[in-house]
Amino acid sequence: MAQIADSLREMSDLNIIFCPDELLSQIKKPLNLPLHGGPKAFAPDENSVEDELLTSMLEEQKNVLKEQRIHKRGNLSVATWNPEEHVVEVSVAKGSYWQHFGQRKGSKMLLKPHEALFLLEQGSLELFYGGLPMSFQQGYMSLLSEDFTPDHYQVYAYFLRLGFTVLQHSSRHKSSPGSSRKDPVQEKMGHSFGTSNEASSDDCVSSNKPVISSPVSHLWNSEDGVTPLVRPEDATSTAALLSKLQVIKNQRMTDTDSAKNSDQQSLQVAFDVYQPGVNFKKTDPGPPHFCITVCRYYDPPPSLAALSFLTKQCSPVPLKIALVDGGNISFYSVLDVDSPTFITRG
Repeated sequence: MAQIADSLREMSDLNIIFCPDELLSQIKKPLNLPLHGGPKAFAPDENSVEDELLTSMLEEQKNVLKEQRIHKRGNLSVATWNPEEHVVEVSVAKGSYWQHFGQRKGSKMLLKPHEALFLLEQGSLELFYGGLPMSFQQGYMSLLSEDFTPDHYQVYAYFLRLGFTVLQHSSRHKSSPGSSRKDPVQEKMGHSFGTSNEASSDDCVSSNKPVISSPVSHLWNSEDGVTPLVRPEDATSTAALLSKLQVIKNQRMTDTDSAKNSDQQSLQVAFDVYQPGVNFKKTDPGPPHFCITVCRYYDPPPSLAALSFLTKQCSPVPLKIALVDGGNISFYSVLDVDSPTFITRG
């Protein structure tokens, strides 16, 4: 009799949890996310109206985070988190995600931690650890690390939700000789004067030549070492004069010397991003559409040397900078552009 009573009690509890009205209310909940608000909204002030608005925003976000999502168990893939090897072992694979996710190792299908976290967030994976299912909050704390931070995951998940295919950056997509992409702006405008090695070598040679005798030759024999930028024998053409007068030389984003002397190695190329709809193969993905590096809003801006170093790593694939500010992500590109030089004579 006691067993029958326990069974009835369990059935009663199940009826309360899974009653049709509650299931329907879960399905029909609005899909719009609450307002996030900017940094100013969270700055302390004595305005009661703004305080009430902030309290309302925080309460709405708290309610959204407390909502329980319902999924059919028959549609879920099943996997186990292995923290020693830092991989997720898949025991049951369902759905179409496996065209882009996971790598097969022998008879096992393995997921990287961030891949498993995204599938867990999407409600497509039931992840176990120690024999118990993990919540998304537990997965967020366990699967992310210093090498793959929450900022990286936000950028990674952002592109996946838009339909892109995202892989961690690899140097496997090196272009063959003659296949590098050319900058159309550079082709139209041409290289600026004074950027080649020949011009710099000419400077060294001409500076050691004696000055041709002229009424102003004394200007190049100053005792304090201050001399004009242009020597009389340099006036062979307007282009040559402009080259000598260019005090600050142009620098290419793919300049090898600046890449070697980079003093900011903290930034790394994080992701290779492939466009939606392309014939993507996990075994041979080919060159990506663009690469991504992740920066935080409160970090100092990267130096030109650091950007040159990253651009050289990605070349000939374009590089984009993802700037993460809380839940907001902005994207920037740095392009090589030559200012046009107009020469009417010479």
